[in-house]
Amino acid sequence: MNNILIVEDDDSLREIMVKILQEKFRVLEAENGVQAMDSLDSQKVDLVILDLVMPKQNGLETMLEAKFLYPHLKFILISGSEEELARAKSFGGEFHLVKPVKKSTLVSKVEEVLCI
Repeated sequence: MNNILIVEDDDSLREIMVKILQEKFRVLEAENGVQAMDSLDSQKVDLVILDLVMPKQNGLETMLEAKFLYPHLKFILISGSEEELARAKSFGGEFHLVKPVKKSTLVSKVEEVLCI
């Protein structure tokens, strides 16, 4: 079973994504980039679903640090701002979703990235 880390500072959105994905995957969660890095240091993770705009450590900083330490990791970046997603794409964030995200879109994107 694939392990997914959801990093989202909006508690209600994070809870919804956890409920949707835990039907098929083992799901971990973090509310900011600092917690995400702690989880990556202690857990095996195959995919990170990462909000770009967060307190303490934003998504772009988190992605760059995680890619350096764990080059095998795959990411799906999420944001309500298409500008932020375009900026992240220039730093190697190839998979992204614009908020709000539909259940079917989230599941299909995760399956696409994990090649399921």
